[in-house]
Amino acid sequence: MDPRGRRRDRCAVVRAAAKGHPLTPAARGQVDEQTVGATVLRLVRHGETEWNALGLIQGHTDIPLNERGRSQATAAGRELAGREYAAIVTSPLARASETARILASALNVTTLHVEADLAEQAWGAAEGIAWNALGDAFPDGQIAGREPVSSLSARAERALLRIARVYRGRTVVVVTHGGLINVVNRLVSAGSSESRDGSRNGSISDIAVDPDRSDGQPPIVSATSLGTERGPSPRRQSSN
Repeated sequence: MDPRGRRRDRCAVVRAAAKGHPLTPAARGQVDEQTVGATVLRLVRHGETEWNALGLIQGHTDIPLNERGRSQATAAGRELAGREYAAIVTSPLARASETARILASALNVTTLHVEADLAEQAWGAAEGIAWNALGDAFPDGQIAGREPVSSLSARAERALLRIARVYRGRTVVVVTHGGLINVVNRLVSAGSSESRDGSRNGSISDIAVDPDRSDGQPPIVSATSLGTERGPSPRRQSSN
């Protein structure tokens, strides 16, 4: 596969999310006693792609799952089983949406929505370049089209809060990307020296989001298992 051959598709794929099924308010359901009033979001990183396996930067380039990635999605479905889910919400990129469809089938969830703000961080001119060659390719650190981390963080928080408000007090599976999960980790650990970057393909991270939080603090009120591997044994992976 040409590492740059799919780049032309990435913007169209993200824009197409606007044509997906819009989120609509759902009836309040049963929640765990510890998170009454909050929405539990189970963040799943998409399964592996060939670019993950090769250590290439994907960003918004639309690369499908490989067979290992499909196995990881299936394993994540087994890990998620045994709980009722109001919906599955996914990034519009193919590696996430295919993971979401595998999970929907495994969990018998019929409500599946696309949320554009769950897409991976855009890396612009660096997409298709190996992570370990990034410094040589851009020695001054200036990468045309790269999305600032501050922008990624803002839209991640916006997306999670929007999902929490739609599915208030319920549990939702959210399929997204390593870069976005990493900024959520930083939101959770703000003011702490703890670092929890490095979620692996197929990992599951649980957070509780307060849909009514208005005190100026991040809406994420608790988190567990951030970046924990669930599924096939890990190998060295890129983060997007």
